[in-house]
Amino acid sequence: MERGGQYSSKLQPSTIIRRSSTQVEEHNQPTPDHTQLRRNCTSPSPPGNAHATANKQRDTSKQEDTTNQDHQPSQPQRVNMISSQYRNSVDNLRIFQINTRKSPDAHGELINTLSPDEWDIIAIQEPALNSIENIRATQNWQVFYPCTKVTDNHSKLRAVTLVNVKISYCEQVRVASSDIVSILIGQEPNRMYIYNIYNDSTNNDTLEQLAKHLEGQRPIERQTQSIWLGNFNRHHHMWEGHANRHIRSPRDKITPLLNLIIEHGMQQLLPAGIPTRMENSSETRPDNVWASEGIVRRTIECNTWLEWRPNTTDHLPIVTIIEARIERSQEEARPNYKRTDWEKFREGVQAGIEGMNMLSLELESIEDIEDVVDKLTECMQENLRKTTPVSKPAGFQKP
Repeated sequence: MERGGQYSSKLQPSTIIRRSSTQVEEHNQPTPDHTQLRRNCTSPSPPGNAHATANKQRDTSKQEDTTNQDHQPSQPQRVNMISSQYRNSVDNLRIFQINTRKSPDAHGELINTLSPDEWDIIAIQEPALNSIENIRATQNWQVFYPCTKVTDNHSKLRAVTLVNVKISYCEQVRVASSDIVSILIGQEPNRMYIYNIYNDSTNNDTLEQLAKHLEGQRPIERQTQSIWLGNFNRHHHMWEGHANRHIRSPRDKITPLLNLIIEHGMQQLLPAGIPTRMENSSETRPDNVWASEGIVRRTIECNTWLEWRPNTTDHLPIVTIIEARIERSQEEARPNYKRTDWEKFREGVQAGIEGMNMLSLELESIEDIEDVVDKLTECMQENLRKTTPVSKPAGFQKP
């Protein structure tokens, strides 16, 4: 990709560092139900042959870990990213998430690079807002802000979700938080909630608001599959991996998140040990993706794409692709009036008027006038269709 240049549909995902989840060691401090937590944090084996190479390399990494268990931890294994061959399929839901650190440059680079022909949802944390708390977006995206945006004296908005306008069914779900955007997309059996979450590192306010919202759901709403994604700002060895086993959020900060994960049966999609933030020589995992079991079974890809990271943010983008037939509207061809043959149009209209003897008619009533107007309008529209070529609008346009 040429940064800031024209979008290329032949872009390939980057090579990233993946650390084997078998290197995770148990922490001495107690946490809620470690067995259940480990089950939720175990990433599913992706279906299909596209992952054969990655699985083979993970097996090799496990063997190396066993060989070196009495020595210093082995170096992380560098593997190729999962193929993006599914990215163009309409049978998949394609999600791109990133924390832009309030950078206008990072946001501009993303909006000029991510094509609506290849992505369905863009989930942004810490977006670059203007003076009226809006973001830049093209006509190809419907922008969802936190529900608190319309209220006075609301706290800073730290989550924004862009949804492809081709998605036929999408509605916002009310959550009383400036750090959460929740949407409901699709029809059964592919209906799902997508929560875009920014969780502050200094308090549990967002987690408490999420818990309150989930407790208030009706039974039928609780049965709908869900995805929680975003910047959770919490560190735990179950997702940080072996290299960062010493990094752990305080118990009063990490416990509410762990309790929510266990209570709602959420499972981690992004494999353990993959960093999502690179700052100087430090690699940590503040961002994450959690999903219901039904979505886990249909997950095709969940990984970081290093080469798509904007220059002005230290967070890595996370790509999640789920097998789900989400109904999309079909783009219709539109008339290109710039290329209308106006000479033929005038000749056709003149011939139509003369053929219907409109000019010689004596109009005696309102009905007669309306009848002539209707015939004249029909004549003009028919000749306009004959003399005007059609063209499809560009699928991707810069703002």
